[in-house]
Amino acid sequence: MRRSSKRERYCKETLDVVRDLETGRAVGAHSERMRLERIEVIAADPAAPPDVRAVFERILPEERFHARAFAELAGAEALAATQGAHDLGRRALGLAP
Repeated sequence: MRRSSKRERYCKETLDVVRDLETGRAVGAHSERMRLERIEVIAADPAAPPDVRAVFERILPEERFHARAFAELAGAEALAATQGAHDLGRRALGLAP
């Protein structure tokens, strides 16, 4: 039996709420924010190998820009409308209780 990938599990919970460009952008914004959170943790982890931390520290400014840009493009209303699906997607990934 093939286990679905993490991307497939997240998408299964979020793609059904995409109704228009704004909600599509909002799903992207939630995903970018989630990715940024994980990158920030690794970049700040003193137990991570120094070369790994250096790579993640280097990409942090761009990832912060991506998260901010997607959120601004989506707008507060679309972000709120897709938050529940994002929460389900995080749970499907094991990133939320």
